[in-house]
Amino acid sequence: MPIADVFAAADGGGGTVIVSDGNKKLVATIDFTTQPNQAFSADGDYTITTAAGSSVPSVTAKIKNIGNNAGCSIGISGGRLVGNVPATINSMFGLAGWSTNHAPVMGIDIRTVSSDILADVNFNKWAVIVEAEIDGMWNTNINTPINSSLSQLNVGVAQGMTTYWTGGSTRPTRFITSYVRSEGGVGSATLSTYGNGITDSIGSPAGFGAIFRNLNQYALNTAPFNSFTQNGGTSKISALYSGFYAYHQYSTPTATIRDYNNMQSAGTGTVEQWVPANNANAGGWNATSTNDLWALVSWGKTGNVNTGPTSWAMKKLNIYIIERV
Repeated sequence: MPIADVFAAADGGGGTVIVSDGNKKLVATIDFTTQPNQAFSADGDYTITTAAGSSVPSVTAKIKNIGNNAGCSIGISGGRLVGNVPATINSMFGLAGWSTNHAPVMGIDIRTVSSDILADVNFNKWAVIVEAEIDGMWNTNINTPINSSLSQLNVGVAQGMTTYWTGGSTRPTRFITSYVRSEGGVGSATLSTYGNGITDSIGSPAGFGAIFRNLNQYALNTAPFNSFTQNGGTSKISALYSGFYAYHQYSTPTATIRDYNNMQSAGTGTVEQWVPANNANAGGWNATSTNDLWALVSWGKTGNVNTGPTSWAMKKLNIYIIERV
């Protein structure tokens, strides 16, 4: 961590301040394109090797809620992490309005891949970024979707998940995810029915919020910012979590969109800008931050009609930390 003497002693300075270089530090990469096929056929722990540059040779991925979704399959197949979710109506942690049936979830304890996070017990020095490199939503144009309709892939960061795996809780203390979402009817999808967005659940009382932007909004942009509607759409989604603020991000090789959320507000976050007055009489502050932090992946249906199975494919999952000052 660089230390800078900002003011000369002759000017009354001579003190030091901590300066962050703002660069993110990779702690683990899982490259599914190099992995052998592996079925995650039941809830439990699965070992997955990591790529060069990671701080550990392998990670333990915990899987839960496969049994809630008859016909669900999660696993590594053909160089991708594939979540095949059937027509069963489900939602992440049972929080969404259309269902209380919990969607399948995968988690990786970030303390096991980062000695910095392990040492940061009160989680006040670092922020965490979880990023997924994914296959696009369609093959050649918007009307030939890879994924069937009413489906969603979530990727992000969760705090307080340790008790979740043992059945001591039904959801983490807080989570922030980015998602890609398919709303189009099979074979007849349009720009207005595909979307990208954010999911957040932060604090007490439990909040569940979503920001959703249909792709037809991006089609109006000039190049390269219209690329969300071309060549399969989004290729990366990621979320940053610090305990105090968060952002979600999704991108193509040529354009990036990012939204910020305030994680101090009780209930759902405030998009783009935190307004301190929103905390007034809103249920108080969130629980104290800890380093009980997890990379989070979840697959699910997004509506109340059965439209057949859904598959989302992921090429890489990257976990970073960044210094927070």
